[in-house]
Amino acid sequence: GNCNIYTYDRAYRKFEKSELNPGDIIIATNIAGRGTDLTIVKLLEANGGLHVILSYMPGNLRVQQQVFGRTARGGKR
Repeated sequence: GNCNIYTYDRAYRKFEKSELNPGDIIIATNIAGRGTDLTIVKLLEANGGLHVILSYMPGNLRVQQQVFGRTARGGKR
């Protein structure tokens, strides 16, 4: 399949992709993800949905929950 990689590293810049598809990869800083809502297509949801890989140890549990909570917006778990 296809793999599309997007970078997102500025808090003031809006993420340009409106829907995420299977094969889409976002590499983002922690600050860039704040206030970002990601919409996934039904095919991606049917195949396990959005996954978050944390590449650092958060300073506290609240920060960790905030990062992983981005995959659970709009009632999704």
